[in-house]
Amino acid sequence: EYNPMRNPPAELLSEGVEILLQYCRIRDARLEKFKQLLTEFQFDYDELHMAPEAFGVITGRSGFLTPDDLTAFDKECDAYLNGPYYACPKTDVDILERVDNLRHEREHTFYHTILLSLIDLMREEISSHGDPGKRRFGHGVLLEETRPWGREGEEVGSYALSLDALVKLGRPNRYRKKERPALFDVLKERLPPSLFDYTLEVLKDAIVKYQGPYGHVAQLDKVEFERCECVDEKGRGMGHEPCVLPAICIEKIIYSQGEAQRRVQEDDKIRSAWAKLWQDLETKIKQRHGKLILNNEVHRRKRTVQTRIKGCKEALDAAKSKVKEENEKFEIAKRRKINFENGDAFNFHRLSSAEEAQQLEVDAAEKVDAAQQSVKSSEGGLAMAKQQLKMPPKVLLQIAIEDVKRKYCVVKWQEIIDENRREAIDSGWRRPWDGKDGKLFEDYSRRWAPGLNAGQDCDTLPVWIKKLRPDATQIFTPDPNLPPGAVQAKTAAQIAYELFPFDWRETDDMTLYENQYYDAFEADYITEDMAAQNRKVARNLRHLERTGKTLDKNFAPEDVKQALGTTDGGEIRA
Repeated sequence: EYNPMRNPPAELLSEGVEILLQYCRIRDARLEKFKQLLTEFQFDYDELHMAPEAFGVITGRSGFLTPDDLTAFDKECDAYLNGPYYACPKTDVDILERVDNLRHEREHTFYHTILLSLIDLMREEISSHGDPGKRRFGHGVLLEETRPWGREGEEVGSYALSLDALVKLGRPNRYRKKERPALFDVLKERLPPSLFDYTLEVLKDAIVKYQGPYGHVAQLDKVEFERCECVDEKGRGMGHEPCVLPAICIEKIIYSQGEAQRRVQEDDKIRSAWAKLWQDLETKIKQRHGKLILNNEVHRRKRTVQTRIKGCKEALDAAKSKVKEENEKFEIAKRRKINFENGDAFNFHRLSSAEEAQQLEVDAAEKVDAAQQSVKSSEGGLAMAKQQLKMPPKVLLQIAIEDVKRKYCVVKWQEIIDENRREAIDSGWRRPWDGKDGKLFEDYSRRWAPGLNAGQDCDTLPVWIKKLRPDATQIFTPDPNLPPGAVQAKTAAQIAYELFPFDWRETDDMTLYENQYYDAFEADYITEDMAAQNRKVARNLRHLERTGKTLDKNFAPEDVKQALGTTDGGEIRA
């Protein structure tokens, strides 16, 4: 009954015995190779279910493949192994790779569902719907922390839950008035219906096996909790210090592959735009008009520094006068305290108690310290301004170029981010990399999503970006109603803008343009015609100007002349 010769494909019956025997040999070889591949792909199978008709071929290690998945696999096996297999377009490897990929996909989706539901539940329990007093899982079993699980190994937000709170029912005790369910029991009620059971073993596999785009998103670890809620058999607090418990740790946000891909695309778009900006600006700055504007800006900055030196001197004089004044008040406070301690008449000290006398002296001493600190600050500001005034012309030029690059690159970054945020709102996407755990995008969405979804024309860029836009009169706009042959004249402002479409407005305080992503780009990207040494000097001195510290510990401002081969004097030239 199971002899394949008794039921070969009908079209082979008239081809003769040799063809039928060849059919049997090939079929037998296919069966053997298919069994070998099933073993290599780590499937359990029953070879009796492979012929003469394939059914229930996979018997174990099928993961989370559904009955429909296994039925579809049986049909592919049957088409490949039995009947007119020579007409089957798929190879054995194709069939096994497809079902193996599907097995991994089903496993990934199943674990992803469990972990997402667990994260949502932890978030709800921590927030307690905005009422911390209703929190069932206290700081002794559930807390927020960080783990180095980011794309570049950076710290990301995560939750930690003790294993006891996950699996055990919490009886009422001195730390909780009501019975607390095991969080895993609550989780099972939240999870969608499934053909597969939600067990602790499955949860453990999800924690150990699941990987996001950047690696593992959860692990079992020992965690130090903020307080101890452990009790002994008699319900007495054990007071562990610190209280370290085995726990499940899990990221607050699990990236999808699509989100990771969009993040890379956004980074590439920004870096490409920055590189083009650098090249455009360096080209414009070398031209005659650009050199003139750059020189004017450097001279303006020198005048600004001279004005600052004058202000620092005035502030220093005022601070020194304040120190003198506060020292006199401190001496008076000490005399009043001594008079009180000597038992002199009230009119000599006007103090009612020893505590008041002590506080009087302490307050006076603090004011002296504050005044002296103000003197130090003024001295530091004056010294820094004088150092800036002595900077070589080449460094002043480089700092000005670095500043205008940073300004326009950060503005471009903000424009790209805003454009992508609007697209994410329109498409219903998350942006978990936008701010800590995606908080900046969440705030943006709360403010702008209602209007954008309603079709309103919203200008969502920050106000400071709008202020930096060029004046409308600087932009040349062709007149569509101009008669044929007529030439539309450009204004002087429009011609100047086309020659050098950059400016140094709002660059006296560069804190407005602080951006960690641009910092990394600036440190990596060097154009061919730019001296790395000059760039290093400029960046260190600009950082010194802003913060009082250099970026590189081994960098000394007095080495600037030697590094650049320049002198303090001479004409400033681009």
